[in-house]
Amino acid sequence: MSIIARPAAFKSPSGVMIARLLPTLLLPSLVLAIAGLVHVSGAAQAQPARQPPSAAAPAAPALDPAQAASKLAYDRLEEAERKAIQNDLIWTGDFNGVAGGEFGKRTYDALLAFERRAQGVSDGILTPPERAALTRAADQARLAIRFAPITDQSTGIRIGLPAALLPARVAVENGVVYRRPDGAVTLQLTSLPAAQAFDDLFERLRQDGPGRKVTYRLKRPDWFVISGEEGGRRFYTRLAQGPAAIRGYTFRYPVDQVASLDRIMIAIANSFEPFPGTDVAANPARVGTPPAGAAPGSTPGAAPALIRPAMTATEPRHAVSGVSVGPGKVLTSAAALASCAGASIGGKPLDAAQVTVTGDVALLAVPEINRPVLLPSGAAPGAAVFTLSFEDSASRSVMVSSGRWQGEGPRVASALQIGAGGAPVLDGQGRLVGLVRESPKAQRMVAGVLAESSYRVIPLEAFRAAMPQSSGAAQPAEPSPRLINAASAALIEIRCSGRQ
Repeated sequence: MSIIARPAAFKSPSGVMIARLLPTLLLPSLVLAIAGLVHVSGAAQAQPARQPPSAAAPAAPALDPAQAASKLAYDRLEEAERKAIQNDLIWTGDFNGVAGGEFGKRTYDALLAFERRAQGVSDGILTPPERAALTRAADQARLAIRFAPITDQSTGIRIGLPAALLPARVAVENGVVYRRPDGAVTLQLTSLPAAQAFDDLFERLRQDGPGRKVTYRLKRPDWFVISGEEGGRRFYTRLAQGPAAIRGYTFRYPVDQVASLDRIMIAIANSFEPFPGTDVAANPARVGTPPAGAAPGSTPGAAPALIRPAMTATEPRHAVSGVSVGPGKVLTSAAALASCAGASIGGKPLDAAQVTVTGDVALLAVPEINRPVLLPSGAAPGAAVFTLSFEDSASRSVMVSSGRWQGEGPRVASALQIGAGGAPVLDGQGRLVGLVRESPKAQRMVAGVLAESSYRVIPLEAFRAAMPQSSGAAQPAEPSPRLINAASAALIEIRCSGRQ
């Protein structure tokens, strides 16, 4: 039996890309913005002074029509795009707030500042070329420090890590410290027993001391923020209380380097997830990243939009991966699919009539699937490749794993999780060069870190007939965050109720 593929014309993912870096930020307003949720309610809210009966109520200030037009254009965008714009503006140094998608004066001023620097029309409404320039600038800033979301294995915290800035990892009591070689910039992750008195911890940390000045503090029932200066360095501490632990972090950096490091502090704060897969004191994470951002003792992830909701205790945790190759068509490894008992996509069980197996590959007919498709590579793969697969855990997040192509076999050397059977192996242009043939039987850990192993790959030649036509040979390149996110949109999770 042969695979008959009639792929529709490929629509390449919108290559929105990014812009530049700039202003020095003021810590008090910056911290207030990052803390988010900074509001009071009920009796704690300030009440307006009562006016005498004869006094006329003050007129509401007139809305700036230019700002109103900017807001209208911004609010028409999808929520994910609104958040992405704010996140990109953080990386260009123009926005110092929470990337929550809401429009306010801070967002408007950030848009104007970026447009002025880009020498465009300064109206707060991004044209497609301006949006592309913003994306390029932000991607360049992230890639320059290899900023990537990680799940730290010693604390369970998920957070954005500037791996190029903080390459060293040192285990400490109750956590770990990522540090610059000179020790001047550090990111300390902490996990404490839930028995620790949360209120007492806040009271202790909010105090000034010799050489320590707290300039901002905010407490809510299940989280608090404290910031200030100590020993010539600024610090920003956030701790969150969960059912079984108290988790948080402190970012420290020299006072004389705030112009370049404040924006990184904001990005870290926006990416913080103390208890991944839950909504306990979580911030929206808005980081798109290349696999190069991974650090020892951590698990690289993908953009938050790709994170799957946590499963209940009764849901299956094993999965294999597939890729969209056209409307209603999913390609995966036949061996990986064979190991997946009770396979389902989107909650619907797969029927045998939907599966066509040819050699090592299986083509699945799933009419509900209408995702972006992956293009085949037009050249022999280089040494550097990366894979996308689903994490074999309750978080169901997409894993990005860098790897090395091994021509004999062929094989790929990478650190893959159990759900990597059928995972796409991609070149630097995000084009398909092969599929991981089988799911790893077990995870090999070395000092608590997922170790690299060699895995068999089904080469592109074995299933090229099922693929859309490529527009030409891909040139070697480093995968960008946007490229990885676009490729991830074609990844399909095939859930299993068990293993055969």
